Amino acid sequence: MLNRGEIDTQFPGVKITDITGPELNPDDYPDLWRVFMDLGEDWINDSGDLNEWKRFQNSVLKGILRSRLVVFREDLVSTTIGNKKDGGENAHETALFSYLGRYNPNIRELSESDLTDYPTITVS
Repeated sequence: MLNRGEIDTQFPGVKITDITGPELNPDDYPDLWRVFMDLGEDWINDSGDLNEWKRFQNSVLKGILRSRLVVFREDLVSTTIGNKKDGGENAHETALFSYLGRYNPNIRELSESDLTDYPTITVS
């Protein structure tokens, strides 16, 4: 599970947006749905339909950015608009997605005082 401090160091000043919800659905955004459902430890990078990504950003996220960090079902994904590395000189811009890891901003580290009601747990 990624922690917020590591993300802030790697992507300083970039806000994380949670896109888990009814707005991202397979009927309205089939290519984005495919990308976000497939990304993970076994499939780290993918590309998607640029027009669909721009339409989603415009209508749901209220503005198009070339680079974003988004959370979809606790997966943190870096999104950019750019050219595929293997596309050559004449490659067209596309939406690029990179899986960064599992992320849940609600998880916190427990201190010894948090565990006082649980004497069988030892904090080392």
